[in-house]
Amino acid sequence: MAIRIKKRSRLAISARRQVKDTTRMFLKEQEARREAQGQVVDVSRQRVHGKLVRSVGYDATTQTMQVEFTGGVYDYLNVKEERYYRFLESEDADEYFKEEVKSHYMYQRCRRR
Repeated sequence: MAIRIKKRSRLAISARRQVKDTTRMFLKEQEARREAQGQVVDVSRQRVHGKLVRSVGYDATTQTMQVEFTGGVYDYLNVKEERYYRFLESEDADEYFKEEVKSHYMYQRCRRR
């Protein structure tokens, strides 16, 4: 029985690695395309109510939501504009981010604060 559990966990770890590698490759390709097209996503952000989330911005042409945290700035990809406006209107930005954004969208780190 213990051997079976080890095999399953090795398979799960392998699958997670493949997903991470695929995501990294996708993000690198997308970043290279943006650079080639001269698209630099740098939007003006608006302050929100949260301890970890400081501000949020949105670029409609690339559907990119930029979120500034206390530790850095991240781009969240393929975000609908409606989701951005709900984020701005939320009473607790940290909670909204955790529930509605964090695990639903691919992201990449832009730069350090």
